[in-house]
This record gives sequence, structure tokens and C-alpha cells, in this order.
Amino acid sequence: MMEKNKKRHTILVIEDEEPILRVIIEKLSLHNFNTITAGTIEDALNTLQDEARIDAVWLDHYLPGGKSGIDFVRAIKKSVVWKHLPIFVVSNTAGKDKIKQYREMGITQYFVKVENHLGKIVEEIETYLKQAV
Repeated sequence: MMEKNKKRHTILVIEDEEPILRVIIEKLSLHNFNTITAGTIEDALNTLQDEARIDAVWLDHYLPGGKSGIDFVRAIKKSVVWKHLPIFVVSNTAGKDKIKQYREMGITQYFVKVENHLGKIVEEIETYLKQAV
């Protein structure tokens, strides 16, 4: 049962593969998250400019237009407004160098899709946001 005054967190989901995006949105909705979606870095940055309240980002590494999640993180970390926004990278890229690069850039957590059940990822995000309040 949902608490009456429970705050609904809003997650910006940056994912370009529609079938995967639908599953992510469904799972986040089941956990009482609001979702806003973007398929490209440009869309995501525009969304951040337009939206007053985004609590965290779900970020895929591989994105269209020759861009990656690293490009998004670089842009966010330059922003006074958004540099502290929690970023959860969820990708099939499991290279230690790539993961290390993301962590050094200040992301919140990195999940390798094939090593983590979707429900576990959502629960980790939920736990983080509850503790951050």
C-alpha cells in the first residue's frame, strides 16, 4: 500500500531503444516513479532546461549520433544547476576502463545490464533517493 504523502520522484530516462525504454518505464512506474524520456543527449539536455524537477537520471551508454553517456555526463557536470544530479548509468558496456571513467566523472552508480536484474536496479535507485531526502 502506498503512503498518502509519499513523494513521487521523477527520473529522466535516456534510452534510444524503444522496447527497452518501454520496459524501464513500466518498471519505474510500478515503483511509483514519474518518468520523462529522451532518446538523445540533445533531447535530454533540452528536457533538463525545461523541467523544474528531475530527481535522477537513468542513462544508457550507447546513444545515437555518435554520442555516448559520457558526453551527457560531461555536459551535466559543467552545469551549476545540474552538476549534483544523481546519474545511474545502466549499460551493457562492462569494460573496467569505461566504468572507471564514469566513476571518476562523478556518476552515482554504474550497472551492467546483463549482470543486474531490472528490479534490483530500480530498488537501488529508490533506496538512494530515499536516503538523499
